[in-house]
Amino acid sequence: MMNRSTDLNLWYFNAPSKFLGNFMIAYGGTLEFTLAAFSGDFSAQNHNLHLVEIDCATCDVNRGKKIAYPLQAISPPFMGEGRTFKLPLIEGDGWIMDPKNVLLPWTKPTTCDIIQVLAAISSIRILGDF
Repeated sequence: MMNRSTDLNLWYFNAPSKFLGNFMIAYGGTLEFTLAAFSGDFSAQNHNLHLVEIDCATCDVNRGKKIAYPLQAISPPFMGEGRTFKLPLIEGDGWIMDPKNVLLPWTKPTTCDIIQVLAAISSIRILGDF
């Protein structure tokens, strides 16, 4: 039997291939999904986790770009209850962008960043472990 206090690995749901590719037309729309968790650590110390990550492997001349929606941007805070999330696919509304340097903070993506990622989605991951 595994000791839950030593389970430090997070896992994510990966979107199927039909949700990958060019979804530039989704800019200004919403990413909607329903999520529930029957247990986990929902304390404020974990609000820095990313609820959603969207990757574009070919963006930025194949160096890639990643945008994420952190749990701290969710209001009211997610406490595991069944809930439908509707995340707006626009800049400045909670999304942050990976600076590709662990020494730098994540920044707010521009309109161009969001559209570029949506135009060539290589993965969408939704946090499934709290």
